[in-house]
Amino acid sequence: MKRILLILTAMILMLAMTAAVADESELLGKPFENFTATDTEGNMFDLSEALKDHEAVLINLWATWCGPCRNEMPYLQKLWEAYGDRVAMIALSSDPDDTTEAIAAFRDEYGITFSMGRDENGTLAGRLNAPGIPDTVIVDRNGNAVFYRVGTFFSYEDLERTVTSFLGDGYTESRVLTEIPKDSRTRAYPVSAKRAICPENENTRKVIFHFDEEQEGQPLLGFIVPEEKKARIRIEVAATDDPADLIYTDMWAGYAGLPDLLDPQRNEYIYEQATQGEDQGVVYHYGYGYLMDKNLGDADLDAIEFFLVQDEKYLKEIEQELTASNLHNVTWEYAEEEKGNALQTYIIHVTDQNGNPVAEAAVNFCTDTACRPAESDENGLIIFEGVPDRYHVQLTDLPEGYSWDENFEMYTGTEYGEWTLRVKKD
Repeated sequence: MKRILLILTAMILMLAMTAAVADESELLGKPFENFTATDTEGNMFDLSEALKDHEAVLINLWATWCGPCRNEMPYLQKLWEAYGDRVAMIALSSDPDDTTEAIAAFRDEYGITFSMGRDENGTLAGRLNAPGIPDTVIVDRNGNAVFYRVGTFFSYEDLERTVTSFLGDGYTESRVLTEIPKDSRTRAYPVSAKRAICPENENTRKVIFHFDEEQEGQPLLGFIVPEEKKARIRIEVAATDDPADLIYTDMWAGYAGLPDLLDPQRNEYIYEQATQGEDQGVVYHYGYGYLMDKNLGDADLDAIEFFLVQDEKYLKEIEQELTASNLHNVTWEYAEEEKGNALQTYIIHVTDQNGNPVAEAAVNFCTDTACRPAESDENGLIIFEGVPDRYHVQLTDLPEGYSWDENFEMYTGTEYGEWTLRVKKD
């Protein structure tokens, strides 16, 4: 439990740093002073040289011990693989104890192929005067700093949207971004009446932990996943949630932005999580998960935290650690089985990229034999009544001033019937 509390404390502090704004007026929209660095392969990186044959340069400050930095690295590597011919990248450790050998070992462990090295004498860290790491600076083709973020990117999509804002023939004059651009693609996100965690393994049983004093918010949940090393979890979110703002924390594997967990085949958020693990020689016979709004942090009253175990006997271990950490007596009991009902109502919330409802959006609900039209009301709601089926939803028309991707496709399912459909306000 101490490990879990440390994870949550670190996350909340990291979120606070992400929300913190350094003195961007001293940095953004102005030429970024040239610098050189030597990477782990002995190659010299020169900012001015990199700008000669790239459209932008991304500079990342990090450290080998930094958990958020580690979580972000796969996103940076994916960006390099997709845009390395257009965007020069270098990640520099700002920790003086990170040797070149330690950084090279880190590169091998994470399969990093872009340049990594040391921020010698803390030159860049001092220039940025950042309150924490990771830090990301983007310098555009004109040599100006145009984006600065203190804290991690929570998804690859956020990182890609940010970087590509400075690419292309249409980018002719420097323009500053102070926030990650919103996703304006036509997307259909599955939603439910409320947030929920639903392990899909066979014979899973739900339990509830009770404290001896009344607790605020939702009850603390647990799931017994018999004899399974991993639980396959379906995550449901409310229609009032913006999936881009939700992050999921796994005590063993860091965190993930919810859009990255969307299974396009099932149109559901799916995550596989270990039911036990080891840390510093201590074996924990459980897994822990936490779903929260990154903008609200510990103020998110709808956040869900829960435990996974392979056997009922390990619930006592959780019970004891919860009691010790909360200084209250904790007990557990099996939750009543919930009865499922076949869904015959399909609800779509049509919004623009800013979350505002869009009226008069026309769609067709199609099966193999017929299509039925439907249209959103003044609240952006489309309520379609039909027999349970896997409907192909075709977006056919939007009011003036809105657009959608021509290759957009959406399929419902026979079990879940509520989605948020996001279109672009031009």
